[in-house]
Amino acid sequence: VLFGALYIVNLGLVFLIYVKTDV
Repeated sequence: VLFGALYIVNLGLVFLIYVKTDV
């Protein structure tokens, strides 16, 4: 469960960076 949450957070970070770079 903890690993899954960490994966979700990591995915969110990558998405945020992607959006920032896109803009």
